[in-house]
Amino acid sequence: MPTQRRLAGAEEFFAASMTLREAGPRLSLMRLMSFDGMIKAREELSRKAPLQRLTPTVILLKVMGALLSRPQYNELNSRVDQDTVITYESVNVALPIYRERGRTTVIVVEDVNRKTVEELSSEVRSAKEGTDYSKATFLLVNLGVMGIDAITGISLPGIASSVAIGRIRKGPVYDEARDRTVTANIAWVTLTVDPRVVGPDVTGSFLADLASVLANKDLVLQLLS
Repeated sequence: MPTQRRLAGAEEFFAASMTLREAGPRLSLMRLMSFDGMIKAREELSRKAPLQRLTPTVILLKVMGALLSRPQYNELNSRVDQDTVITYESVNVALPIYRERGRTTVIVVEDVNRKTVEELSSEVRSAKEGTDYSKATFLLVNLGVMGIDAITGISLPGIASSVAIGRIRKGPVYDEARDRTVTANIAWVTLTVDPRVVGPDVTGSFLADLASVLANKDLVLQLLS
């Protein structure tokens, strides 16, 4: 006999994220980035504090909070209510967390831009699932932990912007400073925005700044401090 069940928790989250009619118009931009700086920063922090166990997701969370709190990127940290755009000072990130045995927990981490990386790490580890996304001002999805290379776009109704990170792998990348191709830890990054809220100048600049930070260990450590 057929069975039926209601979508709940993370399933409900992903169903909502794919319903573009509810989410509103969306524009997605993809860029291949080097993550060498983030990886080296994590290794350095792990040597100094081996019990801290900072995950790539937590580091990305802190980096996003720091960038989104910059005045030039405020509009990325917005919600849309019908024809009203609400821009926030606090960066509240909706974050899917992939637990054991394939289970996904979706949490909202509030005030990311005001918390230390240690506080964020503790909060993410102990967070319980919640389906109230009305406080979320931004969506961050780390698809790499699922082995996914890239996604064309993911969003949530009411949230103006999101970033999805693909699987980090070794690959060739052009080093402008040295004018040659080098091997680096690379991944696709997809920025999805509501084009009514976020202009093309902001999206391009944000992706460029994010790429510069993730490739540079010192810049990552500076944002994490």
